[in-house]
Amino acid sequence: NDEEITQALIRSGKPASHARNYVHSSCVEITPCGRSGVWVTSPYYNCPQILLSVLKNGFEGDSVEALLTVFQKELEKRVKEGQHFQNLWQLERRRNGGESILVSCLMDDCLKRGKSIDEGGAIYNEVMPDFVGVSNVIDSIAAINQLVFREKRLSIKSYINMIENNYQNNEAIRKTIINHCPHFGNNEPETNSLAVRLYGMIEDACRGLVTFRSSRVFPGAFSFYMHEELGKETLATPDGRFSSEALNAGADPVSGRDTHGVTSTILSMTQWDAHAFLGGVANNLNLNFSDLSDEKIENACALVRVYMERGGVELQVSCVTCETLEDAMRHPEKHGDL
Repeated sequence: NDEEITQALIRSGKPASHARNYVHSSCVEITPCGRSGVWVTSPYYNCPQILLSVLKNGFEGDSVEALLTVFQKELEKRVKEGQHFQNLWQLERRRNGGESILVSCLMDDCLKRGKSIDEGGAIYNEVMPDFVGVSNVIDSIAAINQLVFREKRLSIKSYINMIENNYQNNEAIRKTIINHCPHFGNNEPETNSLAVRLYGMIEDACRGLVTFRSSRVFPGAFSFYMHEELGKETLATPDGRFSSEALNAGADPVSGRDTHGVTSTILSMTQWDAHAFLGGVANNLNLNFSDLSDEKIENACALVRVYMERGGVELQVSCVTCETLEDAMRHPEKHGDL
């Protein structure tokens, strides 16, 4: 979304001439061309792991507000510690720089400042950490709110025991979580509100941090392939996800949980303000283009227009394959979005 990205760069303090000349520095990370010595996906934060650590370290609150408060404190602590290590890495790069001198010669304003990229010679030197699995956290908190705080069917302790045992002998509860608890992506108030809160917490956790090169920290909300890698080392989560399964891949809903159609998915994904997320935002959307018709093409274009007009940053559209449909027949709970 060129208009929104340009405005986001201007709001971050960059002149319009720089803001209009940007590049996706690798996948979705936004940086001004020829002026940036940025560090992207530095580091990746496993958001469900942060929630699990809060639950397992003696959380005793009796409301969703209490849980969100403790989660925010832990998130801020992790991000502050993570940036400290990024600064140490940048210090080491400055001492033992490894980038090509030619690259520094081609990057404004390295020659003018007499500094290489590793010495901070580029005009822009942001660090862009990436936050993975946010939708898993949204769905997890919504499930805890319903089953623990509202219905009181489970205690926090019994919920933790259940996920530590990977839902063994608790398939009925897991099915309840999947089929009867709120899920982000269906344009319903609770999870839409949680998305706004959680992405706001991430923005706040990065605000005010200073990099070793005296620059700023901008978050990202995508995964590359790290939703699979981080998922392998993450226990089961309160949203019904099994241990070692992939986390959600980006800022879109957990796969299979958006069951109210693509319009609802689009409306949910554009609830929160992504302007501060120059580290990159990816919204994945699966569409079935079998029996392609002019009407289907126009409907797909309408979805994209609505996404852009509501401030969406990047929409990645995939067509559903025969293999996916066959897998959906075998494992329908993974493909509720179809």
